[in-house]
Amino acid sequence: MHRHGYTTAVTLSDAHTQVTDAQIRYADAQTQLIVIRNIIGKEVGQIIEELPTDTASSYQGVSEALNRKFLHRRNNDYERYIFNLMSQKRDESMGEFILWLKRLARYCAFDTNTTEDALRLQIIEECQSKFLQRLLLKK
Repeated sequence: MHRHGYTTAVTLSDAHTQVTDAQIRYADAQTQLIVIRNIIGKEVGQIIEELPTDTASSYQGVSEALNRKFLHRRNNDYERYIFNLMSQKRDESMGEFILWLKRLARYCAFDTNTTEDALRLQIIEECQSKFLQRLLLKK
């Protein structure tokens, strides 16, 4: 399956059918399960066959099991390390720098207050503007 409304070709009951993501998303659970089993291929199909019957018989069960197996787990320490390496480039505006920091902060698992403090500290330490550094240090 592809995102953003692209069409995916699948074979159902020996009939070649074009199915869009929206059609899959709004189909009943049994149809979703049939489609996913026909799209995923042999290797993932074998994983589904090894699931307990109650899990393998529902779209939600299959989806959750595959997500647990294949979705990337974030390493918060690594994400924070990358966040702390970020510094403003000479040709980068303050807005661009802050936008990049905010994007990186989303993956650091900070709580709300910690995120604001981490952003502020990183801006103080790594921005090009001495004026802004002094201004933020006065607060």
